[in-house]
Amino acid sequence: MIEIALIHYSYPPTIGGVERVVAEHARLLADRGRFKVRVLAGSGENTVPEISLRVVPGLSSADPVAKAMREALLEEETPQDFPALRNALQADLRRELEGCQYVFVHNLMTMPFNPAATAALWNLASDMLNARFFNWIHDLAATNPDYPLPYSRPPWDLLTHCHPRMLPIAVSRHRKKEADGLFGLSGDGCRVVPNGIDPSEILGLTEPVAQLARDRALFERDIVFFYPARLLRRKNVEFAIEILAAIRATGQNAACLVTGAADPHNADSQAYRESLRRAIAEKGLEDSFFFLSERFPVSDADLASLYVLSDALLYPSRQEGFGLPLIEGSLARLPVFCSGIPPLDEIRSPRIHFFPLNDSPDTIAAWMLQKLLQDGSHQQRKEMLRKYAWSSLFEQHLAPLFQTQN
Repeated sequence: MIEIALIHYSYPPTIGGVERVVAEHARLLADRGRFKVRVLAGSGENTVPEISLRVVPGLSSADPVAKAMREALLEEETPQDFPALRNALQADLRRELEGCQYVFVHNLMTMPFNPAATAALWNLASDMLNARFFNWIHDLAATNPDYPLPYSRPPWDLLTHCHPRMLPIAVSRHRKKEADGLFGLSGDGCRVVPNGIDPSEILGLTEPVAQLARDRALFERDIVFFYPARLLRRKNVEFAIEILAAIRATGQNAACLVTGAADPHNADSQAYRESLRRAIAEKGLEDSFFFLSERFPVSDADLASLYVLSDALLYPSRQEGFGLPLIEGSLARLPVFCSGIPPLDEIRSPRIHFFPLNDSPDTIAAWMLQKLLQDGSHQQRKEMLRKYAWSSLFEQHLAPLFQTQN
């Protein structure tokens, strides 16, 4: 196991952007299974068993001793008790960092809220030669006129320098530009790793649907189709299978989610399910075409989450009495692709697209892809997920950091 520490002034439930990012980083790393994660913070509470939270009160920006020292440092060059405070905190941190191979320090090296902690970490980065340190830059006091501090004298001068054993990481190109100018860096001397989002949390997904998204990497897919339907032959689920196979044959990493409950009033429903399973296997879609009722009973809340999770509604039914999913999908702002049968054709909207059931799956697949490529909302959604979902950011930006040398 790779042992990792993340350090900040505080940790949730303290509210703050950096606190949230640190918590997301910790969870993201812990979920990978190959990292043993500890968080060092001045305050906080932990609800994730895989993460070890170690409260070091001296790290807190609100610690009375730290606040008093900060005020004293503004009035005189080096208060007599500063070295003792720094050394005591340094010893505490060294003990808590025992065995760590990677140490991620968030904002403490560039912000002025706890100078003793900044100085202690500076010394530890020099001494702990078996650990790789990262200076994670969310904010830069020395480039911000809101922080007029005596940067020419210690320990404030540490905020204007880049420790030679701390790789600087900026959360945006703008912060990188500021850090490059302040530290005299160029090229990849300072890397950029943007902040991200947990789509399940932002979209308010229920836990069963969020777990499905994680297990089947649905946020990483190019397209996720949703077909809310019982397993009845008139629902024409086999045609959805053929359409998905045709779309995947174009190189699109697509999936289709079918609620797929058997109809308790129809004895043929189970036999139909078995025929669909055979069709899925024949098309090689076992990892792309899912009957959700086999995983969990789909509640009303889950149904709402599935609409929000999905990228488009696919509805190739041969016979309907009304067509409520078209309305539900439209309310969820999904593009809708459905058979042009009565009474579905009575429900009209610019993002409801009808296809003839006698068209080939290849023809329908090509037409659907063209519509999705022309759909600005769909394209924007996928771009944001590709760039800023934590799962994507890990592979693009975080994983390479563990290949860096001391």
